[in-house]
Amino acid sequence: MPQPDTTIEVRDFGPLTRAAIDLRPLTVFVGPSNAGKTYLATLISALHRACGGFPRIPPRGLFITERTERIPAVQAATGAVRENLLTPGRPLTCSDLPDSVRARFRDIIDSVAVDLAEEIKRLFDVEDCTELIRWTAPHRQFHVSLRLREGEQDLWRVTMGASPRGETAEGVIDDMVLVRADATDAERRALGGRSRPNPAALFEDLLDYAARTGRPPRVHHLPAARSGILQSQRIIAGSLVERLSRTGSTRRGGELPTLSGVTTDFIRGLILYQERTTLDETIRVIAEELERDPLHGEIRARRPVPAGHPEFIYQPQGTTEDIRLSRASSMVTELAPVLLLLRGGLEPGDTLIIDEVEAHLHPAIQARLAALLAHLVRADVRVVITTHSDWLLRELGNLLRAGELARRTTGTPENGALTPAEVGVWLFQGQHSGFAVREIPFDEIEGIEPEEYETVAETLYNRSADLQNRLQEAAAGGDTARGD
Repeated sequence: MPQPDTTIEVRDFGPLTRAAIDLRPLTVFVGPSNAGKTYLATLISALHRACGGFPRIPPRGLFITERTERIPAVQAATGAVRENLLTPGRPLTCSDLPDSVRARFRDIIDSVAVDLAEEIKRLFDVEDCTELIRWTAPHRQFHVSLRLREGEQDLWRVTMGASPRGETAEGVIDDMVLVRADATDAERRALGGRSRPNPAALFEDLLDYAARTGRPPRVHHLPAARSGILQSQRIIAGSLVERLSRTGSTRRGGELPTLSGVTTDFIRGLILYQERTTLDETIRVIAEELERDPLHGEIRARRPVPAGHPEFIYQPQGTTEDIRLSRASSMVTELAPVLLLLRGGLEPGDTLIIDEVEAHLHPAIQARLAALLAHLVRADVRVVITTHSDWLLRELGNLLRAGELARRTTGTPENGALTPAEVGVWLFQGQHSGFAVREIPFDEIEGIEPEEYETVAETLYNRSADLQNRLQEAAAGGDTARGD
């Protein structure tokens, strides 16, 4: 089932003065360093975790309790809901539900907003959300909102703010359609039949049907420091184990330092890593291609001690030598976390966030990453990246051109190509006092090149041309002097 349209807005959050973005299957953040790209990527991670992904229906258990379902009014309303369900051609919306169920909806949305505040503190490693207010904000407060839509229909939204007076959180659910008017008679009978007269069961079935629930989607966030963390993973794991013991804690004393939740989650994933025995076929192919080129070798996990934390090794192609990742190149350790996710945790429907996706990679490999991202989109993985790579953006432009060409010639997307509706590239612009965000639209001629990259290229070219002219003048002057 297609994911609902997801819009995220912020005001005076971290370095950002304002931003309003639509999450696409591939969302790209570009712009100067220290402009808020990682802040916004981390906020997306917090929203995803607090909201259980970005589902059509907020996933928060039963919307009616065993205690309230015995109230005669609830039972009578349940009968009306069943009657509406069994009426062909009639949609069922939230306004058709009993007051107690809609109140439960509101409670759940409000709890999502409260969870968001706690998740922001954890991922950003702050004790108080006010630490994230833009330091030059005139009103000393920030505002965050998430809105989900389906076509022209609002589904639900969450807002959260922080100021010196405290935190505010609110959730709103709109009169969304739970069962469409074109639902089949068989679907209506299955939902409204009397084989499960329990009201709680009816509403649980309704919400499952409306949301098409399956495994809750997960978010996987690879921080910018992933290469260094992976290279020192064994030392980090050993230190953590020692500090957890009473003697280790006593010997060192003092308060334990903390890490951001993004880094903590990444380290936890390494320590608890288990490779899955079955993989989605498309994701399996992507993993094999990544090992074939550009890794040119295998990444494997082994446990020197049974049930201990894993050690990751790299075996180059054509050899039987195992190399610990602490001795492998930065290219290998930069791409290894992506491969480990493909084989150990990433599934269709998940969200993958990668900070500084091009770090430590040759320009040719940066360009190849664009194809990897496109294949992940085809595998139904939502991808969010931050980048400074002109090479990656140029190849994304080529993949978008290939998608448009296929659409105009064959009418179907080319395998591995992208369409403009699938890609959102957002440019962070401003000064140190605050940055705003705007979308860079795809252009068939220009691609998705940020203007500032063109400015840098032009500045370098002009400086190069000026120095060449001066060198030639100096050479001509030297020849004249020698002639005299």
